[in-house]
Amino acid sequence: MKSLKGILFIVGVLVFSTLKIAHAEGVLLIVHTSQALAFHNILRNVAHVSVTPLLGDEIFEVKILSGNKEAVIETLQSLEGVTVTEDLPLPIQTQEIEFISMDTPRPANLWWQKNDGSIKYKVVKYNDKIKKFDIVREIQSVRGADINLPLAHSVERGDPSIIVGVIDSGLSLVHPAFQNSVYTNPFEIPENGIDDDNNGYVDDIHGWNFATNSPHVTDIVGHGTSVSGVIAGNTKGFQGVCPNCKVLPVIIQKEYTQESTSTTSTYLSSFLRAIDYLSRQGARIINMSFILLGDKDKPATLENPVTIIFYAGLRVLEKQGVVLVAAAGNEGQNGNSTVYPAAFRNTISVGALNPLNTWADFSNFGNWIDIMAPGEEIWTTQPFGIINWHKLLFDPDNYVPGYSYQDGTSFAAPMVAGAAGLLLSHYPRMTPQDVHATLTHPSNTNYVRSLGKPNVRSLNVYRALVNPIYVSESF
Repeated sequence: MKSLKGILFIVGVLVFSTLKIAHAEGVLLIVHTSQALAFHNILRNVAHVSVTPLLGDEIFEVKILSGNKEAVIETLQSLEGVTVTEDLPLPIQTQEIEFISMDTPRPANLWWQKNDGSIKYKVVKYNDKIKKFDIVREIQSVRGADINLPLAHSVERGDPSIIVGVIDSGLSLVHPAFQNSVYTNPFEIPENGIDDDNNGYVDDIHGWNFATNSPHVTDIVGHGTSVSGVIAGNTKGFQGVCPNCKVLPVIIQKEYTQESTSTTSTYLSSFLRAIDYLSRQGARIINMSFILLGDKDKPATLENPVTIIFYAGLRVLEKQGVVLVAAAGNEGQNGNSTVYPAAFRNTISVGALNPLNTWADFSNFGNWIDIMAPGEEIWTTQPFGIINWHKLLFDPDNYVPGYSYQDGTSFAAPMVAGAAGLLLSHYPRMTPQDVHATLTHPSNTNYVRSLGKPNVRSLNVYRALVNPIYVSESF
């Protein structure tokens, strides 16, 4: 169950390193509080600190410039309704999977938008043990296994004022599909080295890289570009779900930068700063095509204080009116309701559908998943210069520079994020709760062949657009 019973939003949790350091100059603490705190007055007899407010003044970065770390933590812990944790690593993983299709449909077959049932192909997966490709299945697609996008576009194609934040590997800014779809900061002068809009970020024209603390968001991996194409690609021959909306890319993983030297270089502070930035820049929707991995000693559960603070940040965004969408994960597991952020109750969790109108083999499944969307053989954008060698070698006739077929719940989630963009464009006063109810209502979704798996229905963008469901006091 997607439930947070027994877990209070305001919790008193103390986490600190087992390494005993009396004077920890430069230690960064993350503090969540339900009330305004005068940190400097509270800590003036304990330490010298600098404080940076984030997320509506409910979460703060407290940097210990000098003083006793343990005393600082103890002092803050003694306050009612305060959560304290050190800035800990945040292991996350994007949710794409390497499926190779032999006899695939011709390039630019957009079955996920409108499926006429004509697709037939063999899906193969590389077997590391025997070093060969195994045929996973032969597919004859099912007519109507799609999101009904062409009809939806006859009603709404999106409003440029609707911004979708994408926490991922960045964006190919030179790709033709994003020339009219990438967010541009209207208050910042490019490359003048000045923070013109005084938001704390210099030259953040098209987003921000929190891993390198720079405005460089060019995608060198490809995942973020593929996700963003599904949301708002807009060029001749390819249209995303909400082509007139804007995508705002942010990077929080150092693995997605040229400077990467570590496999665990994402920290909680980077994520919190990123969602704070997206909210302040006006993002109405945030797509999260990743999951929290945790580790052997501290799994990503609601007992893990890092997960708790992560959730607290998303709760602040929800109260600010931001729609949160997350991939359900690719472990193929049943009932795994601890896949975060998807399993948080304030996110729309998205599982993957295949052209057979059934669950994709790789998709996590369970009643905690809110909705399904196509996630197998998704034709979408890819940076020029990044070559999918498997596709090129085994299916050269279907290789097109700048585009590729992708698989994973990573690409199902942005379909729902794009659909949320269309809803907010058409019904701008909708709340996140209204969007969630409208997208997942049985009358607005498609029947899925469960084949023994939970009966979760799939996205139908057109039905959602013409049948808004209001569960809040937005009118």
